[in-house]
Amino acid sequence: MTREAHFLIAPFPGAVLHYGHVMRHLMATGHQVHLWSMEPIDAALVDAEVPGLICHRLPLVRGDHGVVAALRTAVASLALGVRKPDALFTTWSLQTNLLCGVPLRALGRRCVFLVAGMGTVFSSDALRFRLARQVVAPTYRWLFRGEHSRVIVQNDDDVAFVTGVLGVRPDRVHRMHGCGVDPAAYPFAERLPERRPRVVLVPARLVREKGIFEAAEASRLLLARGVEHELWFSSDVDPGSPLSLTRAEADDLPRRSPAIRVLGHPPSIAPLLAAAHVVCLPTYREGLPTALLEAAAAGRPIVTTDAIGPRDVVRHDHSGLLVPVRDPHALADALERVLTDDALAERLRRAAHADYLRRGTRAATLAQALVAYHSLGVPEGPPASLASR
Repeated sequence: MTREAHFLIAPFPGAVLHYGHVMRHLMATGHQVHLWSMEPIDAALVDAEVPGLICHRLPLVRGDHGVVAALRTAVASLALGVRKPDALFTTWSLQTNLLCGVPLRALGRRCVFLVAGMGTVFSSDALRFRLARQVVAPTYRWLFRGEHSRVIVQNDDDVAFVTGVLGVRPDRVHRMHGCGVDPAAYPFAERLPERRPRVVLVPARLVREKGIFEAAEASRLLLARGVEHELWFSSDVDPGSPLSLTRAEADDLPRRSPAIRVLGHPPSIAPLLAAAHVVCLPTYREGLPTALLEAAAAGRPIVTTDAIGPRDVVRHDHSGLLVPVRDPHALADALERVLTDDALAERLRRAAHADYLRRGTRAATLAQALVAYHSLGVPEGPPASLASR
C-alpha cells in the first residue's frame, strides 16, 4: 500500500519554500506527498523545490471569507479524509486548521497542526478578533487534544499557551525553531557592507502588525538626530490580510521620512540583505520570523521587538537588540546604536550567527519537526534526506 501525506495549506509559495524540507523527507521515507493550496500553483517553483510533489487547489481562496467557499473546503476535506483513512495530514494557517482540521479530527485521522503563530485572532484587542477568539480557542482545544493529533509551534510562548491554556498533553506539542534557513542560500558575510548611507532593511509585508508605521517614525527621528541612513521596506501591501496597509498608505510612506524606500516584492531577499547594515523587524507578534533567521545566517545585526517570536531568536544585547512593541522612540534609539557603533554591530551579528547555526538551519528544524511525524508512525528514514536544501 502506498503511504500518502497530504498538506492542506493556504499560502502556496510559503508551503514549498518553508516546509519543502519536510515534504522531501516524507518522500524519502516512501510517502506520496500531496499539497492542497488556496492559491495558484507555480509548477516551476514546485519542480525547483519539491520535485514530485502532487498539487491540488482547495475551493477557498486566501482572503476570501465567503461562507460557500468555506463550506466547500470543509466538505472537500471531509471527502478526502473518508477516501484516505490511512493518510497522514498536515494543516497550516488558521483557515485550514479549522476548515480542514475539524472534519479530519472528527474522522479520527492522523493530523499534524502547524501553528506558525497564534495570529491576529489571539494578539489583537479589536472587538471582532476578541469575539473570534471565543470560537477559535475551544475549537483549537478540541482539535489539538485528539488521540491522533500533534501540534508543531515555533516559540516558547506558544508552547506554554497550547499546553497550559488549551490543556494539550506536552508530549503531543513539539517545538520547531521556525522553518529554518539554508546556510548556502544566505552565506555569512565576514564584513558588513561599506555602503553609505547605511541601510536599515525591514523585511516584512506592509501590514500594520509588522510595525511598519513605527519603523517609518523611527526613520524620521533618526534623520532629526542627524543619523544618516536609508530605510528599505522589502515588500508590499497584502490584500489577503485584514491589517494590510492600503495602497495609498503604502505610497505615502516615503513622505513620512525622506530616507524611506518601498521596494515591493523582490525575487529574492538575499541581495537586499547583502546591502543592509542592520535588519529591523518591529513586529507586534510572530510565530518565529524566518526573516530574522535569514539575517542571522547572513551575519546582519538585528533590531526587533521584545514580542512573542522575535525574543526566541534574539537575546537582548547578546544576539541583537530588543525594544518594546509600538515604541518608535526606543526603536530609533536601538537603530542609532547599531548604525553608529561598529564594535556593537560586529558582536551582535556574530552571536546571532552562532545561535542560528545551532538551531535555525534547515537540517536542525527538520529534525525538530520530525519528532511529531515519527510519533504518528512515519519511519525514521535516511537521516539527511535532502535536509540541507
